[in-house]
Amino acid sequence: MASVVEICNLAIINLGHGTTISDFPPGDISDESTHCEALYEQTRDAVLAAHDWNFANKRIVLAGLGSPPSDYLYRYQFPTDCLTARHLLAPVKGAEPAPFRVASSEDRSGNDITVILTDVKNAELSYTAKITDPNRFPPLFIDALSWLLAARLAPALTKKKEKHHECLSIYQSIIAEARAVDSAEGEEDIPREAKWIQARL
Repeated sequence: MASVVEICNLAIINLGHGTTISDFPPGDISDESTHCEALYEQTRDAVLAAHDWNFANKRIVLAGLGSPPSDYLYRYQFPTDCLTARHLLAPVKGAEPAPFRVASSEDRSGNDITVILTDVKNAELSYTAKITDPNRFPPLFIDALSWLLAARLAPALTKKKEKHHECLSIYQSIIAEARAVDSAEGEEDIPREAKWIQARL
């Protein structure tokens, strides 16, 4: 299984850059290590958000917060590990996903929080979780991540715009393949009912 440092080294190798890293600062204070540390997490999250990956998919019944705005019946807590909210599961199995909105709100202390607004009681959310353990990443996900990271490292490590575009093009090809393979691993229920009726439940 790949480690974060190994994924960064894959990106550096993809660039054709000769100097790999052994650690992040302060263990390794090279330019390569510094740039990898700065770019890795955001790049990982961007690839996670690019698809509804099976390995990162979670489903939970949302915690109700009460006090919804006037145009919704329910206000729910946004999961702390949620990177991208995908679907609000319909109350009837096989029906189309229920409509919802991710919004900014306030808690009882007046602090800004992210919430989910909907008309569905006991709502269950399907979402992409922020997965940080690289041991959970499938091989094609790692491949895609290493090429997008290479594209983002290119301006700093190679000073060549064409290398950025080259790596980005390869990433786009690999992410398309990775999405197709990932989607083929499972089969969603086909909606059997009419489109969601946005009525109060």
